[in-house]
Amino acid sequence: MELGRTSHLQRITPCVIFWEIWKARNTARFDGTKIHAPSITDNVKRCLLSLASLFPDVLHPPAYSFPRADLGMSSLRQVSSPLIVVRWQIPPTGWNKLNVDGSTIENPGPSGGGGLCRNDRGDFISGFLAGYGPGSNVYAKLRAIHDGLTHCVTLGLQNIIVESDSKLVVDFLNGLAKPSWKWSY
Repeated sequence: MELGRTSHLQRITPCVIFWEIWKARNTARFDGTKIHAPSITDNVKRCLLSLASLFPDVLHPPAYSFPRADLGMSSLRQVSSPLIVVRWQIPPTGWNKLNVDGSTIENPGPSGGGGLCRNDRGDFISGFLAGYGPGSNVYAKLRAIHDGLTHCVTLGLQNIIVESDSKLVVDFLNGLAKPSWKWSY
C-alpha cells in the first residue's frame, strides 16, 4: 500500500470519529436513546470504508482491520493526566456568551474560524464562520474572537462573555502573557 494513500485516510479518521460521536450524542439527547460505543465504532468503520470505495484514487482502505478499541490509533501515547469533564454554562442574567474557535489545516496553513452567541437562557442568538486564508492557529483564534465580537456589536448585543478553548489566546487578551509578535487588524 502506498504511504500517501494511507495518510489521506488517516488524516480524515479523527474527523469521522468526532462526527459519529457528535451524531450519537445528538441522537441520545434529542431522541432519548443511549449512546452505544460499539455502534459508533461500527459507523466509523463503515464510513471510512465507504469513503475509501468512493474515492479509490485518493483514499485507499488500509490493509489492517479496525479493531473496536484501536481504530488505527494505537500509536497515540497514553495521557497521564486525569480526564477533566467540561460543560458549557449559561451566562449570568443580563449577559450573552460568545463561544469561538479558530483553526488551521496545518500550522501555518489555510485557516478559518467561527462561533455562536447565546443569551442568558441558553437560547441561540446567532452564529458566524469565516475563512481567513493562510495563518497560524493563534491567528485564526484571535480573528474568530475579533469577528465574533464585531458580529455581536452589529447585532446590538451588550454584556458579552467570550469563551475560547485557547489558554494562550485568553492569556494574551487578559494581559497575562505577552506575544512575541505584534498583532493588529
